[in-house]
Amino acid sequence: IDVVDVGAYIRNTLAVDKNESRQDALFDIYRVMRPGEPPTLETAEAMFNSLFFDSERYDLSAVGRVKMNMRLELKAEDTVRVLRKEDILAVVKTLVELRDGKGEIDDIDNLGN
Repeated sequence: IDVVDVGAYIRNTLAVDKNESRQDALFDIYRVMRPGEPPTLETAEAMFNSLFFDSERYDLSAVGRVKMNMRLELKAEDTVRVLRKEDILAVVKTLVELRDGKGEIDDIDNLGN
């Protein structure tokens, strides 16, 4: 974060994040999604992965992949119909750029978006 030219909001967000590890973050997400169930690392990882990275539960569709590739300037095959870590990183990067006044916001009234 120190070598990236972004607004203070990223640094401030990370500063207030109480999670000190990946496991802590997974447990927090699990507790929000499944309150009352005690998490284990295995169940928390499985639940998180099933949200976006499991083709049985998540499908971008070929059109969705093509649209995502175009908007985020990615090169994934249209047969890759689940999110990848690279996709999430590209989304965050694009949101940061938009927040910093770079790039163009999609026209909400354009049905092609």
